[in-house]
Amino acid sequence: MHAIPEDERHRIHSEYTAQSKDDILLYLGKQDVSVPARTGGRTPQHCERRTAFRLIATWAAENLLEYPLQITHQDKPDFLLCYQGHQIGVEVTEAVSEEWAATDALAEQMDKVVPLLQDQFKRGTPKRTAAQRRELLENQSHGPGWGDFGMDREWAASMMDCIFRKTRSLSRSGFTKCEKNLLLIYDNLPAFRLPRPQPIDYLIEELKPYFAEQLRYDGILIDSVGELLEFYPDGHQIHPIVDLWDQQKRPPDSAEFVD
Repeated sequence: MHAIPEDERHRIHSEYTAQSKDDILLYLGKQDVSVPARTGGRTPQHCERRTAFRLIATWAAENLLEYPLQITHQDKPDFLLCYQGHQIGVEVTEAVSEEWAATDALAEQMDKVVPLLQDQFKRGTPKRTAAQRRELLENQSHGPGWGDFGMDREWAASMMDCIFRKTRSLSRSGFTKCEKNLLLIYDNLPAFRLPRPQPIDYLIEELKPYFAEQLRYDGILIDSVGELLEFYPDGHQIHPIVDLWDQQKRPPDSAEFVD
């Protein structure tokens, strides 16, 4: 096993090779995956590492990895997982309402802890001014509501917005085409605490035409409320997220990525 010096625990490791399940879980558990507040020095790398490491820990615990396993934190895609001649690329992003994120950042600046009412941040919500966001935080008025299964459909449609946006990355210059290219999404949508399985069923239907396209990811992975949702052309599966970092500072409800 590889010893990790104390002064390296907070660095961004670009590459690591694990020889076994115990090895990778020990390595991951020693990493600093805390995510600062949006106004406190957060970077895309903070969020990428936390989300990707939760994925890898979950797969390791479920015995879904092969060894030796080389993990490389890079760009285009964000992570490479290499084992026995195979290469998997993992691109990491966040599904979030930009207006939600901006309002949450303002709440941090105001040192104001308030729940952000979800129906104020639907898809297509116009960009608010700082004064309008401040008014929203002060008064916490309700929006128009959702209607029957409206929140479930909103979640699926918003997730597809994120998927289509990141799918464009596959055609950009310098993006490495791997044996498998996967998209890993941190679910930070306003409707992200939905009971299962209704929103998942809607997303499965939305993904059917997506997986029929030539330009697409080979799988969509979603870190959502303690669960890893995996969607592939031939089916889907759900695993409980393995969190090795209970004692470390967790990100606030919104963990913004900058793509």
